[in-house]
Amino acid sequence: MNGDQVYAEMERQIILGTLRPRERLVEAELTRKLGVSRTLLREVFRRLEGVGLVTLSLNRGAVVRDFSPREIEDLYL
Repeated sequence: MNGDQVYAEMERQIILGTLRPRERLVEAELTRKLGVSRTLLREVFRRLEGVGLVTLSLNRGAVVRDFSPREIEDLYL
């Protein structure tokens, strides 16, 4: 998988609710599951943060953002 494919897959999982709000995204688990490097995954996390789907915290990693009902409606539009 390349970066765009990983990004699209993670975005899809967040929007569909497979990756739930406030769920911590564990690098080791995702690199194994997706078959990508940590560097590529971290780049994807930064892209997802840029569009507001995840938040990145120092020493905590990436977490799926919790959305209000209005934000969810806007995502689907």
